[in-house]
Amino acid sequence: MASNSPAQRNGAPNISEETVKEMIAVQKQTLTIKLKELERDSAEIEFNKKIAQSSIDAQERDRKHEREENTKRQSHKYYFGLAIVVLIFAFSAYALHLGRTDILMDVLKVVVGFVGGLGFATYKTRSRDKDDDE
Repeated sequence: MASNSPAQRNGAPNISEETVKEMIAVQKQTLTIKLKELERDSAEIEFNKKIAQSSIDAQERDRKHEREENTKRQSHKYYFGLAIVVLIFAFSAYALHLGRTDILMDVLKVVVGFVGGLGFATYKTRSRDKDDDE
């Protein structure tokens, strides 16, 4: 049996026009579904992006508040230290005015001992923290 159509001569099956229309309709539906999936994925990505941005904004606000609080605490520490130094100088001046250098020397020994102990404790704490980090 010899066939006369070009499709049959090349070994391709004979497909009816109705079958081609059905295949096109199925491909159209498939493309429509894929387009809806892409739209859904795009909407999901946008939603996740908004959530991530709001999370970043919240973290930024928290860190800003934390920095402000640390700055306030640090300035309060400086003011407290300054007040202590002024009180020590005032006490020293008053003791020198009265001629009581013996009391001044005793207070000076206590203050130097306290500051030295505080410095040593800070040194030990920092060296221990460095050891823990390594």
